[in-house]
Amino acid sequence: MLSNEQMSEVESACHSAGGYVPAAVVERIVASGISLEQLMLDLIPRAKTFAIPAISNFFVGAVAHGVSGNLYFGANYEFPGQALSFTVHGEQAATMHAISFGETGIDLLAVSAAPCGYCRQFLNELTSASKLQIILPNMPATPLTALLPNAFGPTDLGVTAALMSPQSHGMTLDVAADDVMTAALLSNRRIPAARSEALKWLAFVGLQRHADRPAGSMTISEQRRLAVARALATNPRILLMDEVMAGLNPSEVNEAVEVVLKIRDMGTSCLIVEHVLEGIMPIADKIVVLDRGAKIADATPQEISRDAAVIHAYLGDA
Repeated sequence: MLSNEQMSEVESACHSAGGYVPAAVVERIVASGISLEQLMLDLIPRAKTFAIPAISNFFVGAVAHGVSGNLYFGANYEFPGQALSFTVHGEQAATMHAISFGETGIDLLAVSAAPCGYCRQFLNELTSASKLQIILPNMPATPLTALLPNAFGPTDLGVTAALMSPQSHGMTLDVAADDVMTAALLSNRRIPAARSEALKWLAFVGLQRHADRPAGSMTISEQRRLAVARALATNPRILLMDEVMAGLNPSEVNEAVEVVLKIRDMGTSCLIVEHVLEGIMPIADKIVVLDRGAKIADATPQEISRDAAVIHAYLGDA
């Protein structure tokens, strides 16, 4: 049985990873003496908290073990006003959760109740169906093949690519909005929401009219602001920027300054490595100056502008 400390570790790791339990945490708990099967059974109550059985009021929780070693949660979802046949089953939800993080198979599936015939057939279409073990409370792990005698699956139809097979859809991400959306997907797995987030940050840095332009066709200044938008799409608490104003003309430096001021005003801290003083002086609360790797000043912009060591480092002997 999981201890409170171990459950807290699972919750924290799951939150940090974006929704799944990383293999390293699973291995650490198993090394403490809890079997993998028992760990998965202990996590079923957590999975059941995600269930929305609006019609049947029958809560189902499922925990899938991916071939990577990660654990994924699933639960049943029912839709009022629709037939129960439209239900998303817990086993399906756990499988799709694993697919969304790039898993190519699951070898263990713990469920709070025996899978229905519909789910057994669904699971039989996975890449790992022949090796998949089903774990139920108070029962030993059972091969899926034993729960589905005389099975009919993809191979009977001559289909070689089973569900969860790696595949290439031929799509590419090559315009500005796609570039930022890729970053937004790290915190929001729903594509429409990530697309909306990408357009928001493009507008924030003044690139909304360039959303459908390839990044390679943009000016250096625009590419720098695109990189900032991509970073902002990950919802950082602190933003690290390295020489974002280098090589820009004065008007482009002003544009960059305006973006950084907006970032600061929304409460995100910025740590900037920069040698363009006309860009850094209006935006910094504090400046640390290095000369040949040694710190020669650490003060406010006003104090830095009058510091003799800084003036000498930049201008040399008058």
